[in-house]
Amino acid sequence: MRLIQIRRLTELGIPLARVPDVREEPQLFEEDLAEADAELALTIAQLQKARKERAKLR
Repeated sequence: MRLIQIRRLTELGIPLARVPDVREEPQLFEEDLAEADAELALTIAQLQKARKERAKLR
């Protein structure tokens, strides 16, 4: 069960080194999850921009 939790947290963007802290401090989990979400949103925006630019080249 613990391995599944660790895997899930890392899939959500929580660095492996932070997993022990996150499991014991719910506030850290929320902060790390918000940071991971912001990074994903930025990546998505960059990819969408790249797709639009590429479409202009066709």
